[in-house]
Amino acid sequence: MGIVLKKKIDEETLLGIWEIAETEQYFKDNLNLNQGELAFLKNVTFDQRRLQWLGSRLMLRKLIEELCDEVSESTHIQLEVNQNGKPLLKFPDYNSSISHSRKMAAVVISKSKLVGVDIEIIEDKIERIAHKFLNQKEHEDIENSNHGSDANRGMLYVYWCVKESIYKSVGQKGLIFGEDIILNNFYYSDNGGEVIIRVSDTNQSSRLFNAYYQKLEDYMLVYSGEL
Repeated sequence: MGIVLKKKIDEETLLGIWEIAETEQYFKDNLNLNQGELAFLKNVTFDQRRLQWLGSRLMLRKLIEELCDEVSESTHIQLEVNQNGKPLLKFPDYNSSISHSRKMAAVVISKSKLVGVDIEIIEDKIERIAHKFLNQKEHEDIENSNHGSDANRGMLYVYWCVKESIYKSVGQKGLIFGEDIILNNFYYSDNGGEVIIRVSDTNQSSRLFNAYYQKLEDYMLVYSGEL
């Protein structure tokens, strides 16, 4: 399928979604992978996981080629992972975030600000794990929203995806979803919307982020950035 969504967030930030329907060979033919990356792929035994890795890397490359004049088809995009699991672009030196769920791979990059992205397929199981990422007030806000079961499920996914995207953008272990990543009250809509988030880090300081959510087929997509 290829790119199903590409969005210019601002002059220095791009978002892209790749719907994976291609073969592994297609991605390898269109990516300038080095020997280390090829060796890594050989150790990934799950077919879907390999395709997700490849699809997200090609989406990343497409965004970088659009945003960076110094990158050509022959340029190797060097992406490493730090000790907290956060992907780091070595060249070009941009902030980036990657997420994938089933057949969708989401990527956001920015020249200057911290960014995060999360995409999740919408399933009933979210209700069973809500206690892992919601605090008591957030539970009550959803229960009192009177949206109906489908909208409440969508609202749960907004909370989950927003907190995941913020966690990825900050890249700091030890953040507690229910205590350190707090969403301001918001009105949920199936048409999408914006949320403001306050993040408390381990130094007891706080930072503000905004996040945008939208439904994409059977998926919830969230991308966020520091204010």
